[in-house]
Amino acid sequence: LDMRISTTVSAGLSLEGDEFFGKLTKDYTADGKVLLPRGTIVHGIVDGMTDPKRMGRNGHIQMRFDYLITPDGREIPIEGQHTTQ
Repeated sequence: LDMRISTTVSAGLSLEGDEFFGKLTKDYTADGKVLLPRGTIVHGIVDGMTDPKRMGRNGHIQMRFDYLITPDGREIPIEGQHTTQ
């Protein structure tokens, strides 16, 4: 999903279990009908974290997406994951 995260999620600041929010940046359609409109809120949880290492090596963040809230207030359960690794 194309989205913009509105909560700061950072390997040095966030903790496992922190929630975050984002918004879809485009409409998702099927058969000419909008299924998920732009502006739908995406909710997620930080699932795991690896802190940055020495010598400039990056940390990694694992995120889990669990539900969407459409602009008309419907809550839709989803399952999704993302990692920065």
